[in-house]
Amino acid sequence: MAKSVLERVRVRPATPREGKRFERLMARHHYLGWGRPVGETLDYVAHVDGRWVALLTFGAAAYALRDRDEWIGWTAEQRRGRLNFLTQNRRFLILPDEAEPNLASRVLSLCERRLAADWSEAHGHPVLAVE
Repeated sequence: MAKSVLERVRVRPATPREGKRFERLMARHHYLGWGRPVGETLDYVAHVDGRWVALLTFGAAAYALRDRDEWIGWTAEQRRGRLNFLTQNRRFLILPDEAEPNLASRVLSLCERRLAADWSEAHGHPVLAVE
């Protein structure tokens, strides 16, 4: 019996050589388009048997979000010193014609499992929470 798409989907950081393709697809298909990234970022490609099915970008957390900051309970000084340990999902795109029930949840889960290690390798410090 053939494995389902959800069993075969894999995620990995996009390579520098894939940057233009990644940006072009985001610009064309994401409802927010593609903007110049600010701060630390990490792009992911989700693929099934080599075929790109989804794209994600994680980036530096917003400087101040009242609800987040109250939930964490940090002071303004603590936020300045610790904000680099947070990241936020900036873009998430399921590519056209790749709709599959539960694909988005599966891709996000796979990214979350490897994000801390990938972020540390790319930026030299850990990420402890994802927005």
